[in-house]
Amino acid sequence: MGEALQAQYKNKVTTNKLIASSLAKKIKLIGWTRLLVFIGICFSGYYSFATQSIVLIVLLIIAILSFFFLLRLHQLLINKKEIITNLLLINENEIELLHYGKSIFDNGKEFLENQTYCEDLDVFGEASLYHIINRTTTIPGKEKLAAILKNPFMDASTIVKQQEAVKEFAAKVELRQMIVAYGMRSQKEQPDVNQLLKWAITRDKIISSDLVRIIRFVFPVLFVLAVVFSIITTNMMLFVYAYLLNLLIAGKYLKHINRIHETVSTNLKSFSVFSDILKLINHEHFSSEILKESAAKTSAAAHQLKRLSVIGNFFDQRINIIIGALFNGIFLYDLQCAFMLEKWKNDNGAKLNTWISEIGNIEMLNSLATFAYNHPDFIYPAIMDKAPYLKAEKMGHPLIMKEKCIDNNIEIGNNKKLFLITGSNMSGKSTFLRTIGVNLLIAKCGMPVFASQFEFCPMEIYTSLRLSDSLQENVSLFFAELKKLKYILEQLQSNANAIVLLDEILKGTNSDDKHNGCRQLVKKLIQRNCITIMATHDIELTNLSKEHPEMIENYCFESNLSNNELSFDYKLKKGISQNRNATFLMQKMGIID
Repeated sequence: MGEALQAQYKNKVTTNKLIASSLAKKIKLIGWTRLLVFIGICFSGYYSFATQSIVLIVLLIIAILSFFFLLRLHQLLINKKEIITNLLLINENEIELLHYGKSIFDNGKEFLENQTYCEDLDVFGEASLYHIINRTTTIPGKEKLAAILKNPFMDASTIVKQQEAVKEFAAKVELRQMIVAYGMRSQKEQPDVNQLLKWAITRDKIISSDLVRIIRFVFPVLFVLAVVFSIITTNMMLFVYAYLLNLLIAGKYLKHINRIHETVSTNLKSFSVFSDILKLINHEHFSSEILKESAAKTSAAAHQLKRLSVIGNFFDQRINIIIGALFNGIFLYDLQCAFMLEKWKNDNGAKLNTWISEIGNIEMLNSLATFAYNHPDFIYPAIMDKAPYLKAEKMGHPLIMKEKCIDNNIEIGNNKKLFLITGSNMSGKSTFLRTIGVNLLIAKCGMPVFASQFEFCPMEIYTSLRLSDSLQENVSLFFAELKKLKYILEQLQSNANAIVLLDEILKGTNSDDKHNGCRQLVKKLIQRNCITIMATHDIELTNLSKEHPEMIENYCFESNLSNNELSFDYKLKKGISQNRNATFLMQKMGIID
């Protein structure tokens, strides 16, 4: 499967390189042609006015029209080359990720929280789950992807709908890559979405007033009449007065319009890209409910967002002093642009939040679907009614290379509420806990999982796997762990339908104190409606399975010492670990004799 995917992406890279090279040649040719046409315009312009030749005047008009046509064609080819270059980067990135390399997309480290499972399960940060999955290019897309990884679905029917959408989207390779390619054009200038949404629902009383409506229409008309009168009478003063009057009117509203421009100027530049993304979605046929709803919600958005971007581009021209002074004196350019923005806002402002949200949803789904497409041997899990419950066969960690990953089986739930896992250092206990957590997390997001069979009920995930001291907060490792355990127990009071993953807890105290603390915690957990998997080095703790045989089971990961070499099979087994490796490793490294 991996070789086929790699070959597919390599073919796309080769094709895109050829297209990019061809476009570069065309762009260069058109550039030289445009220069020659400009020289022709200069010569034909000079001789047509010198000779008054009708033929030369016609040629001049044709040359001018040709120049603008070439200018437009040149820009279209540059835009197309930018898309092809982005597609080239996208497919090279997919090849890199197939070899578990580094992604060119954001790693989401700004979304990291250490109170929840995010840090324990490597959800955000370098080489994280987010980093591997992420194909988003807009701020709404990044936030939606982070949101679903932080708060995945808890409703079975919603997860099923999400699975259907991910399956359908995964098959649309060209569409998915074009969405990313267009989105990459907006990465340099990301809009301040919150500022725009606030602007969109705020009515500008000055610009929408009846007075401005009259002024923006009457005074440009008066200017035209003044020009006509000046031509007829050859008296230019009325024309000059009309021009200066319009400048005075524009000046009266200058500060207010400057504030409007500051709010929308940089924010509207990305809306052309948003429009292109939604246009791709609107032109596609979908059968899954989520994608159909997304297309329906944004059916008018592509045109309206493009229109908003065009208005914004017109508005930006006011920065040019010559254009600003000339056009404001003729037809009150600033007021016309501000009024067009206000009209757009009145017609579409209430819908903007929905449109931007759907762009985020589309990018989020695109990311999940790309992950699904790149892992064709992963399976979509079945969702069970019984809670809490988890069953997996041949389950491996989605972020570990399949060739190096050891899979395991597990079934917990119903009467079995807590598994105690013992094993020597480096035997695989911590990785196994993260494997469970990550697969359950992506299953709740509607994605396929690394397993041959996976059944689960939607449940919360609580973890205490990786803790660190905090010098800034003056929090010790032991106290940080206690805070985490307290948080988990508090959460279980309101929502006990959960899985709790614990790795060698209470490390910061003596062995006797640790043993008693763990015993009390285990007894408290089995009283809740949660399931718990706890890895521990405390062999005595496994005696709890004799006290509560109907609820607690012992499992282990064993090490093997043979020919003075230590090895691991990383396979989960029933029972209690019998082997130790700390003394052996210390002796082998020369730490002790």
